[in-house]
Amino acid sequence: MQKSSTLPFSLEVSSISSWIDTLPLSHPVQAVNDIYSVLRILSKHPKEYQQHIELILNEITPIAIKLSMELENLFCSASSNLDAKKRKIARLSINSLRHHTLLYFQLSHLVAKENLGLCINRCLQISNLCLKQCALIYDTPSRELWEVTGKLYNLAGSKGLFDVSFNEPLAIFKEQTNIINNIKTTLLFSLCQPNYLKQSEISALFSLLVKHADQLAFSNLYSTSCLYYWSYEQPNNIQVITPNSKTNSSTVFLDTTLIETILQTNNLSFVANKLTRQRSFIPSLTKAPPKKVTVSYGFADIISFLEQHVQVTNIHKSSKRTLNAANSLELQPIDIDTENKTIKTVVAADIWQRDKTTELKICSGIIKNSTNLGFSLIELKSFSGKTEELLISFDGKNKPLINIIRSVDTPNINKNYQLLIENFSSNNEVVSVTNQHYQCKAILCKITNDLTFLLISPKFKFTTGATVDLDNNPVILSKLLESTADFILYQLA
Repeated sequence: MQKSSTLPFSLEVSSISSWIDTLPLSHPVQAVNDIYSVLRILSKHPKEYQQHIELILNEITPIAIKLSMELENLFCSASSNLDAKKRKIARLSINSLRHHTLLYFQLSHLVAKENLGLCINRCLQISNLCLKQCALIYDTPSRELWEVTGKLYNLAGSKGLFDVSFNEPLAIFKEQTNIINNIKTTLLFSLCQPNYLKQSEISALFSLLVKHADQLAFSNLYSTSCLYYWSYEQPNNIQVITPNSKTNSSTVFLDTTLIETILQTNNLSFVANKLTRQRSFIPSLTKAPPKKVTVSYGFADIISFLEQHVQVTNIHKSSKRTLNAANSLELQPIDIDTENKTIKTVVAADIWQRDKTTELKICSGIIKNSTNLGFSLIELKSFSGKTEELLISFDGKNKPLINIIRSVDTPNINKNYQLLIENFSSNNEVVSVTNQHYQCKAILCKITNDLTFLLISPKFKFTTGATVDLDNNPVILSKLLESTADFILYQLA
């Protein structure tokens, strides 16, 4: 009993219940903070309290989840305006839910066999609520949640618990009493890229997916209707299938066909298009007139491409200024062609050939554009990249255009790779990003006067709402919209 002295109650039902009665429920922020303190103690001392975790969670969970839902109402608004106070409230709730999830995961290794399914199901529902609240403040969730989801999927499968419906005594968990549907909710919510939506839309989407999660189909074998796969033994998100996707025995293929109609009929066509990666655009794009294009892909290569393109542009400007000055003075500098009275201009190819410091993945291909879709189709003879990767296209006349690769079709014999790309930004520059932890290069994308994005390597993760310096100019990272293996996309305030 002495070991439990750091907790505000003794390890008995009556004592825990009395402590819950003292919580300041009229001040939910303080009440959640008090509960969070208890959850942290349990998480930091798992061996000391492992015999009592089930008892404590059974008593604390109902009020803890109820209060987290109350906090959610405090940081959500019709305008989706998130100030520092709201973010602080949200992160208190998210951290409380995260610790709650990890404790239920710990309990899944200790609980009696007859209670295992109920424990797993609760753990997944609390994790899903945490994922939802991360999306509501446009932040990225902890990788621990994905690790827990994968391990619980494996555990539930090995125990034959996927399709069992549990008699859940707690009302807060009765909306979804099936393990496999809880896991499908997790996967679907991530696939729908909720950070692109307004807060009210995020909440509506989550509720809809809870009701219709069974419309996501799992398969152990790839088929043409599967666009995604999930390796549940890896601590990563769902991946988009590409020709060079590496899969293994712990891979599940996902077919979203059934849920797409439900999303469209519930005013979420935008999300349905995200799920299909806009493949319906391909037939019309194939009919567009082709143009030659130079492309490079991958975050690091695009940084180098943009920096070298600036060099080319500056040399062109310098050459023109020198030529104009020579003409106005009627002089003949030694680098002027005396016969034609012109300066030999430098072309982009000269720069790529002269710069030996990096070997960029630069190749030529054919591009087909559509002015009203915001997407293009690129055909390449060779391709070693992947979906959800950045690609830069350049035809030699216009500004380099940054795109996001949304799908890749494997070529048949004697055919090219076909990449569906989302046109993103033509007004780009490389900037230096610094804060107290990092200094790195990033890509600043100015879409309109009121809309600016920042593309950063996934090696560097910043907190949403934080202030960073872009070339010594402070800006606020207002939203994290997308996070992939190649880039992280922030919207700037």
